[in-house]
Amino acid sequence: MRRLRILAYGVVLLLTVGLRAQDGGGMKHLHISTEMRTDYRNDLGRPGIGVEPGDNGFRVNNLFLRIDGQIDDHLSYAFRQRLNRLNPDPSVMASVDWAQLIWSPDDKWSLAAGKQVMEVGSMEYDANPNDVFRYSEWIQQAAAYQLGASVTRHFGAHDDVVFQITQSLCDNAGLHRYFSYNVSWRHTAPDVWRPYWSAHLHQYGPRQYMAMTALGNRFYFGRWWICLDWIHRTTLGYLRTNGRPAEDFSIIGCCDWQVTDHVTLTVEGSYDHNADDAGDGLAFLGTRLGVIGGGLLWYPNATKQYRFHATVNHTFGENAPQGTLPAEAWGLNVGLTWRLDLVKN
Repeated sequence: MRRLRILAYGVVLLLTVGLRAQDGGGMKHLHISTEMRTDYRNDLGRPGIGVEPGDNGFRVNNLFLRIDGQIDDHLSYAFRQRLNRLNPDPSVMASVDWAQLIWSPDDKWSLAAGKQVMEVGSMEYDANPNDVFRYSEWIQQAAAYQLGASVTRHFGAHDDVVFQITQSLCDNAGLHRYFSYNVSWRHTAPDVWRPYWSAHLHQYGPRQYMAMTALGNRFYFGRWWICLDWIHRTTLGYLRTNGRPAEDFSIIGCCDWQVTDHVTLTVEGSYDHNADDAGDGLAFLGTRLGVIGGGLLWYPNATKQYRFHATVNHTFGENAPQGTLPAEAWGLNVGLTWRLDLVKN
């Protein structure tokens, strides 16, 4: 109860600040928004493969509070917190996805520091979690939100190259002593092809590193939207021992067809494979797991602030014992997502 009161006081304070900003209280821009997805989930599978009946039923999947603002012509900030996620003491930042300051001295450069989204060029990884109904296996193991710093070089309005150093993507244990070194390129022009590519060096132990590339691609054809990701991983220890990259990769695909202004059909699938690299902690040795799913999205109003969804998915193949997704299981997901602006100026 005490935490709920603190949360309520915080929201009231943010709204007060926002209203003051709208009246000229020193802010150039402030946007406070909230978003929530609630689901009914029912996963079915063979006994003993990891499907827990207690995980089924109604749940709040994600409840976001997002704050974006601009203090002056060069300094801005971005913040997002998942209010449905517990903060295990003393890790008060566990539920914060990002909280960073961004300094832009001109239109060519931006420097940011704080808790950030790691730059990984995968469209599945980059998507809003409320828009993904069954993730691939590797992303279940990735610690995507980490403390770090980044430098962005803007090439015009539609091309960004980002250089970033963060705590490691492989640091699920929260040891805070390993690092990731990332570089990415994103193209956002309204073209048919909109790539998001990246290259990485992730530390997962003392003098132990994993090289990773992620090639994410979006394609737009009128009312059709298609994505295709290729992610390859190999530990440097494996490369030194075997002299060739590991057979360790993930493929992700998705397709949305906007049938009408209110109805969209969606299909998504993935395949994670690790045949020989025992050092990979994102898709464990022995993983040969596929996921296929799809369903219907219904937007009742033209602003698309509300969305109903009904999807099914199926996993097939084999997963390593340490993996998250059970093999040969079916899943049903029915729910509601809403997105609202609380303050916008």
